[in-house]
Amino acid sequence: MRFSQRSKNAVLVLVTLFCGTGCGDSPVGGSEDDTDLVQEVINQTNLDSLSQVVRELSGDLPVLINGRAEVIRSRHKDYPGNDLAANYINAKLTSYGLIVVDQWISGTARNVYALQTGTRYPDRKYIFGAHYDSMPDSTTSPGGDDNASGTAAVLEAARVLSRYTPEYTVMYALWDEEEQGVIGSGYYASNADRAGEDIEGVINVDMIGWDSDNNGEFFINVRDISSSALLSDAMVDINARYGIELSPRIVNPGYGSDNLPFWFFGYGAIGVEELYGEDWNDYYHDAGDRLSQFNLQYFHNCARLLSGTLASLARLQ
Repeated sequence: MRFSQRSKNAVLVLVTLFCGTGCGDSPVGGSEDDTDLVQEVINQTNLDSLSQVVRELSGDLPVLINGRAEVIRSRHKDYPGNDLAANYINAKLTSYGLIVVDQWISGTARNVYALQTGTRYPDRKYIFGAHYDSMPDSTTSPGGDDNASGTAAVLEAARVLSRYTPEYTVMYALWDEEEQGVIGSGYYASNADRAGEDIEGVINVDMIGWDSDNNGEFFINVRDISSSALLSDAMVDINARYGIELSPRIVNPGYGSDNLPFWFFGYGAIGVEELYGEDWNDYYHDAGDRLSQFNLQYFHNCARLLSGTLASLARLQ
């Protein structure tokens, strides 16, 4: 789900890069030397792995959590499956050797995120995030496209990139209660602002499984705030340079899902999603929102582009 309200009183930071080919400290974009590693990451982003995560989060397959077989039937905040999903995400990220944090917000809301510390800029981070909660408010709320698709893309990026060493710290964030008004990401962004966190940029992904006309189009939502436009440019460049065969459409001023709170606090962010509202998902917030309705090649390409963009920004070694 995304939110169309415009952020208020956001801090506008104009970023201009005057950097030649030898500049090594640009806050956005990888160096020419990272080309082979970016391609490796794109190649290793696996559709079977992505699909498995969607099926497990959507209740199509049981998952093993704390030694017990469980079925995640609903990830709505008021049902036990939401907590099971958070435990599942924690276990996945832990298995990749990352530093995992459960961030409790309320009795029902919990963010789960993992950190991969940068070797050169440990205090400067890129965040790749998605919300894991679902709609409708029901005992059966699979949320395949919205937003097991985005959650799977984040977990797959963590699986692949965790094998490398980034120069910048990378945070893999799974937000809770987006459907109730970006509760989880809003909590994190507010605390990050208060603590003065140095966030180089945020890539948020929400719904990347539906492409009924098979044209490969997707939205990059951006606003003129901090490094947002530069993040968008980086993604467009990776798509073209590596021949991923998607067609990005820039929306400025863009809409907000979990990228919205970061804009509010003046951080650079983009929101990536299918053509929400134009190529409408017939199963949106419906019990039929499952992997069986996905355009799998589109889903795979979106995840490949997201992983490759993150790899380039983080400057893998």
